Amino acid sequence: MDPTEKPPTVSVNKTQVVKAYLASHPKATPLKISAALGSQGIDVSPSYAAGIKSSLKAKKRKKKVASKASSPAAPAEIPSSESGVPWKDQESIQAMFFELQPPDLPDRLSPGQAAQLAEVIEYLTITIRHLLECVREEKGERVSLDACQWQNLVDLQCRLAEYLRKIGEPDSDSP
Repeated sequence: MDPTEKPPTVSVNKTQVVKAYLASHPKATPLKISAALGSQGIDVSPSYAAGIKSSLKAKKRKKKVASKASSPAAPAEIPSSESGVPWKDQESIQAMFFELQPPDLPDRLSPGQAAQLAEVIEYLTITIRHLLECVREEKGERVSLDACQWQNLVDLQCRLAEYLRKIGEPDSDSP
């Protein structure tokens, strides 16, 4: 073979190779993954390995949350209560809502991604602060919110749902 010729390339599913490597080396850093696979002739960038590792962590978190939600403590059917809110009088159902832990922030964001994420979090913080400032305490354990502020809260929830959809389905068309 001529020394200037490249060796024949073998078609490899890089995602599967990275996943297999992570299965046997779960604490490996993206740089180590890239170097180890590179020594086997598989060209994987550290950023590609980081993306796969991150998606595996996200799936693991989802699975953990789902297993908590489907634990035996959760009732099969949510009974209605006197208040009309199905979960209000059910302590076991309320506990499910408060067991959820906030997810970790993503590691190694680019400066542009970090700035965008900071803007989103700042927007949410300011909007929630304004809503909390408008809450009035009433009799007992009740609070009230003006209709306009309630609409702002509904709008905020809608925006969050939209953000999640855009992140989860980046190629889908906007309505």
